[in-house]
Amino acid sequence: MPKRKRGSDESNAGFRARVREVIQRAGGRDALSAKAGVSISSIKNYLQGGEPSRPVLCAMAKAAGMSVEYLASGSPSLVEEDQFATAKRVKAQTGKSWEPGTTLAYFHRELVKEKFKGANPENLLLVEAEDPYMQPRIWQNEMVVVDGSKTKPKNGIFALMIDGEILVRHIAKLKDGFVVHDRRKRRGQLAYSLAEFEQDVSVIGKAVISGHYPEITEDNFD
Repeated sequence: MPKRKRGSDESNAGFRARVREVIQRAGGRDALSAKAGVSISSIKNYLQGGEPSRPVLCAMAKAAGMSVEYLASGSPSLVEEDQFATAKRVKAQTGKSWEPGTTLAYFHRELVKEKFKGANPENLLLVEAEDPYMQPRIWQNEMVVVDGSKTKPKNGIFALMIDGEILVRHIAKLKDGFVVHDRRKRRGQLAYSLAEFEQDVSVIGKAVISGHYPEITEDNFD
């Protein structure tokens, strides 16, 4: 009996793993079958090493929201740009200046619409909570997704740039200014007049989701 080539075995195992990923991302075998128009028996065949035709490969990739290239070869180009929104990590500069950096995460646009409290999928940012002063609401070093299109301060949780620091803080709007809750301060807060806030604080965006709290709402941040 001829020996199978190691490279061929590894390639086949990799494809089977990606088929399992397709099934999971599509919502299960039945869901994949319905979305891609592929029979359950064919899916089982692919899990055992069978190779789908190109039309089937395309249909399966589309059903799972991944690229055909990734499904076929394992290339890292996993996401289809029209289906996924990117989130870039915010980089601090000086004073109250900041800029978006490298893309660190991808979120399916349907998930953004459903779970991210009306966030704009075109302007998602990632901010690291570098200090423990929002615990237990947000843990230290936790990544927080921020809607960069919502920069008008009001009651809620926002990512802010103050004195060269990126901070995730609760803002309370007053009649003549704002209070930024900060446990590092003796009174547990910083008070700003409207003019002072505009001069000293840059609002990066409104926090919409974190790993600790699936959704950031006033209920779990009061």
